[in-house]
Amino acid sequence: MYRHYKINMRNIFFCSKMTIALALSILTVTSCCKKLNPDGLGHFDEDGVYLEKTQTFRSAQPSNIKFYVEVSGSMNGFFRSNKPTIFKTDVWSVFSDFASSTEGVNIFLQQNAAPKLIGLEDFRNKMNAGAFVSSVSTDVPDMLKRILNDVDSKKSEVGILVSDMKYDPVGNAAVQVLLQQYSIDIRDLMSNTGKALCLIVAKSDFLDKSGKVACEDSPYYYLVIGRPENVVWMRNFVCTLLKHNGHYVDAVEWGIDYKSPKVKVSDSDFLNVENQNCLGGFQDDCTITLDINITDFPWIYENADTLQKYLKVKPEVGIDVKKLSKKDISYDITEDDGKQLKRTAIAKVKLHLSDIYGDADVLNITLNTPEVLYPSIKFMQFLGAASPNDVSKTYSMEGFLSGCYSSMPRFREKKPVHLLISKN
Repeated sequence: MYRHYKINMRNIFFCSKMTIALALSILTVTSCCKKLNPDGLGHFDEDGVYLEKTQTFRSAQPSNIKFYVEVSGSMNGFFRSNKPTIFKTDVWSVFSDFASSTEGVNIFLQQNAAPKLIGLEDFRNKMNAGAFVSSVSTDVPDMLKRILNDVDSKKSEVGILVSDMKYDPVGNAAVQVLLQQYSIDIRDLMSNTGKALCLIVAKSDFLDKSGKVACEDSPYYYLVIGRPENVVWMRNFVCTLLKHNGHYVDAVEWGIDYKSPKVKVSDSDFLNVENQNCLGGFQDDCTITLDINITDFPWIYENADTLQKYLKVKPEVGIDVKKLSKKDISYDITEDDGKQLKRTAIAKVKLHLSDIYGDADVLNITLNTPEVLYPSIKFMQFLGAASPNDVSKTYSMEGFLSGCYSSMPRFREKKPVHLLISKN
């Protein structure tokens, strides 16, 4: 006996749609739940969450600034009476911007004597009137010692010495002996102080006694002393101002641990950014862009050749990273935020990736800071003076650089920033 059933085709069609939808839902859930780090590579959990905290350096504005100015015979060409010089203009530009953060200017008037504090406006008037033209000599180690004792870096104070940095102990019978001991004296002064140093090189016209230009590009220096984060903040400000005016040459620092760079991925061609340190959906032969924040790093990294040399990107497993060239590097640098000087520097580095081995790999990214006795060629043009009377070079600067290099702590081991690249 056969029973006849009435078949509702509409219900069958509806059930078919439900089945397909359910199947698609299962596929979607399965796809969404695929692990970004299925092989359990270090530094990340299986979902691609970064398990480590990146230690980065961050500059900070000092609470108080103590200005010091050397007044000696070798500085006369910058201070001539009623004669404008680039030195006067730039020094005042720096000092006047911090009128609310300083008590005034400490003037080193003679050898082995404490500086005399005068107000900012008094300093400006005397500088313009030629009151600082002098016949006395000053002593760089003595000035440095007094500044180190005077600046309380624990309170975020910073000291800035403006000087031609020429050490010429006039009137001492043992001049050559003192010069030979110069680097040792600097080394002993700076050892274990806990303070960082930055030496900024600037250039100015230098006038002879008649007021004529004896040298168009005579070097002088801003020596910044304090806690590392405060020193870097001041370095960025002073160098930005000097660069804006066209009189910046170079800068070198000691005693600063720049740690790991701040890195994020932007403008990826084939990758979907899951979070800051993990990228999913990798396809072979693609390009990603690393935005590396070098704002607080030495300014040498604004040079693509230098960045290419010291930026290291290495895979942990086997993804192919094509050799970085300077053509892969561009920069986004601003000098102000629309209201005041505030430098921001981003290096944009294109990485070409291909042939990932397995389901994921980790890139280790480090930016090593070179530690050299002498800075760049731009700096070295002012070395090699045979006499303190050479106004185109800096007499005895080699001894100062050597003393700082041998005394200040080094920070060679850089912890890398990790970036997970996943096919999932």
